[in-house]
Amino acid sequence: YQHDISFFEGIIVCFPPLQNDEKDERTNADPLQFSRSLRPLVSELTVVENETELFDRFLETVRRFDPDILTGYEVQSDSWGFLIERAHLAFQRNLTDELSRFHRPFPTNPTNPTNPLNPDNNWMVSDELGLQIGGRTTINMWRVMRSEIKSTVYSLENMCLKVLGRKLPHKTHKVLTRHFQSHQSSRRDGVLLYHLARAKAV
Repeated sequence: YQHDISFFEGIIVCFPPLQNDEKDERTNADPLQFSRSLRPLVSELTVVENETELFDRFLETVRRFDPDILTGYEVQSDSWGFLIERAHLAFQRNLTDELSRFHRPFPTNPTNPTNPLNPDNNWMVSDELGLQIGGRTTINMWRVMRSEIKSTVYSLENMCLKVLGRKLPHKTHKVLTRHFQSHQSSRRDGVLLYHLARAKAV
């Protein structure tokens, strides 16, 4: 983001508080460990205790910088699209509207065909139009690569190597989950740095 500083890199991580009987076994599983190890590497690091707070802090960050352009690699199935779908399924939140610069009242009936929370109404994410967020331009870098680069594989890792000349590692969600739940703070930090590197590559 361009703001009052030349470049901004931020991480918001959800780390539930430990129970009393967990503290002895997970002495390294302290949210402050994130601050000590990662804070020098990013502009801002925020640790929250639950997913609702994570979405709130995320929206606060978007509104604070108020970007004209939102981008990601495959924004419909991953990145922004994933967040929108997760907010809908887990909390019945219309993240598309919350991210928009134009807040519109929608019907509360989820079965109403004009309600964007109705799963049959996919106006916010369509194959033809892509992800639509009012007042902001969304750029799907996967689509850009498909139109500009000739290749047989359009994964982020392959495009990063082909365009930037950089190798980007790929880890499965299963591996990343296991590392983040590890008692070793270095492994948890590695998960955050992994996603930060991918965001910077885009």
